[in-house]
Amino acid sequence: MDTTICRAVERVCDGIKAQAGSLDLDFDSLAELVADLKTIADQLGSPRPKTAVVRESLRSLEAVLNRFAGNRCLADVRALIGD
Repeated sequence: MDTTICRAVERVCDGIKAQAGSLDLDFDSLAELVADLKTIADQLGSPRPKTAVVRESLRSLEAVLNRFAGNRCLADVRALIGD
């Protein structure tokens, strides 16, 4: 993953973090969201982030965000994973 992609992923994750409190998630969904964000942050902190790990974490975030109509971060996540 190059620096530009890493920054884009980081911006999308920051947006999700800012929005998380207003999503009215149940505990399990919130825990899943936090775990995925942490996995992505850990990968971005690595000298060689694993694209596959970040992509799968983004797909998991997509599944959580998909439950909320009109979620503004969903399109950004989909753009990153290429769906």
